[in-house]
Amino acid sequence: MSSHVTELTMGKAGDPVPPGSYKTHFQLCEETEGNPAYPPAYRWAWEISEGEFVGREVSRITSQKLNAESNAGKLIASLAGGPVEAGQQINLQDYVGQKYLCSVVETKSGGTKVDSVFKI
Repeated sequence: MSSHVTELTMGKAGDPVPPGSYKTHFQLCEETEGNPAYPPAYRWAWEISEGEFVGREVSRITSQKLNAESNAGKLIASLAGGPVEAGQQINLQDYVGQKYLCSVVETKSGGTKVDSVFKI
């Protein structure tokens, strides 16, 4: 059964999604300039699939360093649902559209970022 939307509140462009846990679908990983002090970087993005913020994007920027201890490596293991071996190739397209629970936290700059990801 669907419910009718009768009232919405318009946000400002670029308003971050508040900290919390969100059911999402993985969207993409793309190269980005990231922080000028630590280029290059990857931007990882998920689309919220349920609740008040459905359709909004949450994301995380990591270095391009890929190993079990790096933030990018930990995100890959989270997408895969378990450890990824050194030398193993990962096709990120295999994870696009899959469901994840993303924990979003506030950043020092007042924005938000994906802190952890769990396959659901």
